Amino acid sequence: MAIPGFKSFLRPTLEIVCSFKEVHRSKIIELVSKKMHFNEAELNERLESGKNRLQNRVDWAITYLKKSGLIQFHQKGLVVISKDGQKFLKEHNGTISPKDLEKFSGYCEFRAKKNQSNTEDNPNVQIDEVDPEEKINMGYQEIKNNVISELREKLFEISPLKFEELVLDLIKAIGYGKTGGIQHTGGSGDFGIDGIVDLDRLGLDKIYLQAKRYKSDNKISSAEIQKFFGALKGRQASKGIFLTTSSYHNSAKEYAKSVSDTLVLLDGNDIAKLMIEAEVGISIKRKIGIPIIDNDYFEE
Repeated sequence: MAIPGFKSFLRPTLEIVCSFKEVHRSKIIELVSKKMHFNEAELNERLESGKNRLQNRVDWAITYLKKSGLIQFHQKGLVVISKDGQKFLKEHNGTISPKDLEKFSGYCEFRAKKNQSNTEDNPNVQIDEVDPEEKINMGYQEIKNNVISELREKLFEISPLKFEELVLDLIKAIGYGKTGGIQHTGGSGDFGIDGIVDLDRLGLDKIYLQAKRYKSDNKISSAEIQKFFGALKGRQASKGIFLTTSSYHNSAKEYAKSVSDTLVLLDGNDIAKLMIEAEVGISIKRKIGIPIIDNDYFEE
C-alpha cells in the first residue's frame, strides 16, 4: 500500500497526541508509522523533492489540526491536545476530513487566508479551472503562508536578546550595512536603540533600530513610537526602523506617518515575509523550473 494523502493522517495524529500528556513533534511521525502499520518500503517513500513522504503527510496533518485549535504547541516542539481536541475526538467517529474541521473558527480563518491568496486575481476561480502552472503557484502560496505562521510562532519563543540579534541578521541580509557595518547596542542604557546601521564607511548616514519581542496581544502603542522618535531626535537622526513580533495600534501607525516618512514600522508578519525573502531562519527545499517549448529553436 502506498502512503495515503494527508487527510488519512488527521485522526491517527490527533489520537496519538491525545494519548500523551505532551509529545515532541518529531516523535509523532514514528508513532503514526507504527499505528498505521507501514512497511519499510512505505516508510522510505520519497517525494520528488527528496523529502520523506510520511513526514510530509504528518506535517500537514499537524498543521491542519493546529490551525483548527485541536492541538497546541507549548514549549519548543512539544505538542498537546486542547480541550476542543479532546471533545471533538470523543464526539466524532470515523475518519476526519478537512470538511469536519470547518466547525472551528481557527480552521475557517486559515482556509479563508489560503483561498484569498490563491484567488486574489479571480475570486471565483476553482481549483479544477486553473492550469497546472497556476496550481503550482497556489500550492506555493499555501506553503508560504504556513511558513509565515510558523515563523511568527518561533519569534514568540525566542528570547528578547535573540530577537535583537535576528533583527540585525535580517537587516544585513536584505542589503543594509554592507558598506559601513551594523552595531548591536541593545541593553541597559541603550535609550531605546537596539542597533545602528552605518550606511557608509564613515558613519555619516545611519539607520537606528528598535526591536520589541512582544506577544501577539500586546500591540505597540503610539507612546512607544513617540519615545523611539524622541531617541532618534536625541541623536539628530532621521531614519529609524521599529520592529516587533506583535503589531501596532492604528494610533501608532498614524503617529509614525505624521512625524516622518523615514520612520518605518515592521510587525511580525512583515518580519516573517522578509525572513523568507532573505532566507533568514529558513532553508529552501528545492527550486522548480517549469519547462516550455522553445519554438524558435525548431524554426528552419
